[in-house]
Amino acid sequence: MTRLVILFSSLFFLLLSGCANVNTNTTKEAMSDDKPKSVLILPIVNDSTEVAAANIVPIYTNFYISEAGYYVYSPLLVKTILEHEGVYEANDIKIKDIPHYADLFNADMVVVAKIKKWGSSYALLDTLTYGEVYFAIYDKFGSLVSEDTLTSSYSPNATSSADPLSSLVASIISATVERAAPSYEFIGHDLNSRFVGSHFSQGPYKR
Repeated sequence: MTRLVILFSSLFFLLLSGCANVNTNTTKEAMSDDKPKSVLILPIVNDSTEVAAANIVPIYTNFYISEAGYYVYSPLLVKTILEHEGVYEANDIKIKDIPHYADLFNADMVVVAKIKKWGSSYALLDTLTYGEVYFAIYDKFGSLVSEDTLTSSYSPNATSSADPLSSLVASIISATVERAAPSYEFIGHDLNSRFVGSHFSQGPYKR
């Protein structure tokens, strides 16, 4: 009897976990159904202490969404029109006003992003450059289509030489170079390529 109870309980929880993981309509399928053509990327919120991150991340967001085949509004145009609406800082953007922002540009989709972590941690023999960004996609009515938080990191000393002394010298040099010029471009590229690749179907202007 006890063994039967355990068996049925296990099956019950297995079914529950199976139901929880089923995704009947992915983001890409939803986009294919709605056939969006234009994407408004709102100014990015930067919660990190690295000012450069707010310039690097949007460049790659614009690039990869454009490459996916969507019309992306010029960042300068977006900034100018939003300032005319009284939105001067990214932190002034309100999610409840997304339908209004979409209407201003006649956009089909709206992308919101927030940099949560960005920087480099230093050590004598290694330097780790990292980033964490939250992305969200909304339709023009303000409904959340998809969201994701992605992390990325880069270390120049991921591989080592067979010669311990050469490896030590190379590690010190690599760590020093990375400390002087962190690979933020790599992080911006990696995060956005994965975000767009996972959440956007092929757009109508894909070459």
